[in-house]
Amino acid sequence: MSAAFEVEDLSLRLGGIALAGIGLRIERGECLVILGPNGAGKSVLLESIAGFRRIETGQVVLGGRDITALAPERRRIAFMFQDFALFPHLSVVENVCFGAGTAGEARVERLLGRFGIAALRDRLPYHLSGGEKQRVALARALATEPALLLLDEPSSALDARARDQLHDDLRDLLAETGVPMIYVTHDRVEALTLADRIAVMRGGRLVQQGRPEDVIHKPSSAFVADFVGMETMLRGRISSREGELALVACGPLALRAPAGRASPGEEVFACARPENVRLLPPVAASAGANRFAAHVEALLDHGPYVRVRLRAGEQAVVAFVPKHDPALGALGAGSLAQVAIAPEHVHLVAAS
Repeated sequence: MSAAFEVEDLSLRLGGIALAGIGLRIERGECLVILGPNGAGKSVLLESIAGFRRIETGQVVLGGRDITALAPERRRIAFMFQDFALFPHLSVVENVCFGAGTAGEARVERLLGRFGIAALRDRLPYHLSGGEKQRVALARALATEPALLLLDEPSSALDARARDQLHDDLRDLLAETGVPMIYVTHDRVEALTLADRIAVMRGGRLVQQGRPEDVIHKPSSAFVADFVGMETMLRGRISSREGELALVACGPLALRAPAGRASPGEEVFACARPENVRLLPPVAASAGANRFAAHVEALLDHGPYVRVRLRAGEQAVVAFVPKHDPALGALGAGSLAQVAIAPEHVHLVAAS
């Protein structure tokens, strides 16, 4: 059975950006988030899917139909740009009506009501807030009844409240319409909020794809680990295996972790997410695997938790500590803490 949307072996060179061997598959009602740093080629990939860029090799298939050679206006793909790209000389209702035609008047009215912008119908974009522009752009995109929705970092210029509203609107739209969407961002928190699947992009290639929990907790490389927030990355070497666990020597530190395919002698990073790093008071000191002493460098307020930066010799460690955790009372810049990371929360990636 064919997917709602597929890209096969897409390649393209545009200036200093080269897309190579891109393959994607999206089901109906699914949100694929493409995550990657600036310059990775995310926007160029969306533009290629929309037909704004001519690809050199590959195939683009929408609803079982090959649309590779079709002009953008014949693809049934809606594109929501980073700056929303509203027509400045057209009112809200005229922007939403654009492309829908007279047969879409009832649909336009429904969309104005759906996004709470009916009262703004006669305003020009200049008189709209960022959140209002975002809702007008979404309504305009859906007025054409697209078979695929592409969104290129649409929340980058929004405040936190408008960003949350955008995320709520998109999740509701997926449930209501089933229209698949591809959402581009470099924000891993946003990716986790929206994604049914995540694809990580680097240098014009997709370096990992999968369910959010797999990409976030089981990154395939040091690059992905760092990008998705594995803030503790202890460099070391596997000294031995004990069944399904590997013993990793990270300088003077010793860690146990699920071995996977790792072999003794292999250089690795032992990675852990900050929410899985526990801090204990110094009186709990007892050397051993997955517990070691570290000096506190800084404590940073992050709302419901405190981000604690530590150093164990040459190794950097980061922990998220809930504000209600009693361990916080004994911590301060320069103080000594005991770090504990459960073996199941350590993930190994090759250091090369």
